[in-house]
Amino acid sequence: MFQLLETFTTVYEEQNFTKAAKKLYISQPTISVHIEKLERDLGVKLFIRSGNNRIAPTKAADFLYEKAKQMKNNWSNVLSELSRLDGTLRKKFKIAASQTIGDFLLPQILKPLKIQFPYVDFNFFIENSNRVFHSVHMLDADIGLVESPEIVPGVKREIFMWDEMVVFGAAENKTWIYREKGSGIRDYMDQYLLMENIQPEEKMIMNHNAMIHQAIELGLGRTLQSKFVTHSKHVPQEKTSLNRPFYLITSEQNRNLDLDLKESIFKLLAELK
Repeated sequence: MFQLLETFTTVYEEQNFTKAAKKLYISQPTISVHIEKLERDLGVKLFIRSGNNRIAPTKAADFLYEKAKQMKNNWSNVLSELSRLDGTLRKKFKIAASQTIGDFLLPQILKPLKIQFPYVDFNFFIENSNRVFHSVHMLDADIGLVESPEIVPGVKREIFMWDEMVVFGAAENKTWIYREKGSGIRDYMDQYLLMENIQPEEKMIMNHNAMIHQAIELGLGRTLQSKFVTHSKHVPQEKTSLNRPFYLITSEQNRNLDLDLKESIFKLLAELK
């Protein structure tokens, strides 16, 4: 069954039998046999075939893909934990974080974290908040750290800190620089402009904090950012009344989550100023 699910998830991601076969180093007829057997075993149609090797996943395939990814990641965690208990492998722990938290907060806790858990190899992924929620939900990450107030079924969230929002850039500049939709800061930017009855004459959208940072340094516009973001002294800044929570999120499906490790990360982050 694991082999069939591996074939299925690859076909689903590639949306093409030939590409899936190349990725798995098996023949295309074998791919077809695996998918047909899985469809017979489950009693559902997974893909609609059309010309030119094109396929479209069914609703059953959408559902199965999510569950199969979770099963795969859970099984990987089980194998990792068993190997660690046997003394043959170090434990892996995956943390997905939105950009502000990943850029400015996570580096501050790495040293004490490594001292407390010397047997753990940490993997970090910096993404926007929507992608972090997705990674946690699919068990691609053990925990997530986000700025977005989004509520996702099956994902638990805990506030570890309140952040203060600051406007950077000269007041006479009429250009406002936004993050892309799906980022944690974007929702608060929209909220702030609405509260202050500001209708930007010009807008720029950037999908990375480093680019926004450089644009502000060059005087290209104004933006709303965390108090943890640092700019040169010549950049004007204005405190706002807007605060936002930072969340640690976990999946309710992650039954192999190391709770001691998760609680230690929560505590270390909560102690930051």
